[in-house]
Amino acid sequence: MPRVLKIFLLIAAVALGGYYLYMRILSPGGGMMMPGGAPPVGVAEVIERDVQEWKEFSGRLMAVESAEIRPQVSGLIESVHFQDGEMVEKGQLLFTIDQRPYKAALEAAEAQYTLASAEIERARILLKEKALPQREYDQRKNGAEVAKAELTRARLNYDYTMVTAPITGRVSRAEITPGNLVNVGMPVLTTVVSDRPNYADFAQD
Repeated sequence: MPRVLKIFLLIAAVALGGYYLYMRILSPGGGMMMPGGAPPVGVAEVIERDVQEWKEFSGRLMAVESAEIRPQVSGLIESVHFQDGEMVEKGQLLFTIDQRPYKAALEAAEAQYTLASAEIERARILLKEKALPQREYDQRKNGAEVAKAELTRARLNYDYTMVTAPITGRVSRAEITPGNLVNVGMPVLTTVVSDRPNYADFAQD
């Protein structure tokens, strides 16, 4: 066999062997093949269903109702009727302000109103008998109405000496102790906050 033919056959054998090795080891896309065949592949069934979306936010709980308790009349704090941090009911007595001057004012207003009422009754009789001018009757009637308004104000001021809880909730500590003087609106005596239900307060983008 000629020398050239031998060399050609040798080259062809090497080329065929290389091609076979390439097809055996390398995949057509260039990936490595596992010995003995294709690599294992996981299979999962595709399921379609509704998904509940959710997010997390940082927040804080806040009372639905909150009230600062302030005096509505001036005077000395006489007594405190609650323990710090306890639950109180709406209308429950929390503080008593010295009632003596307001009780005296109420009694005076009651006496003045009683007198004015009697005067207007006599004036009405005299007016019917035409023994009293209309102008004087109107003046006495106006005086009776003023006396009634003063009595209403005196009763309110007396009632304000008994400071009560405006809402049901948990009371904080007493900011003012007995013997201290308070004025109308100042200072804050205590605070009452409701404990249920509550607001969840949080911010989001």
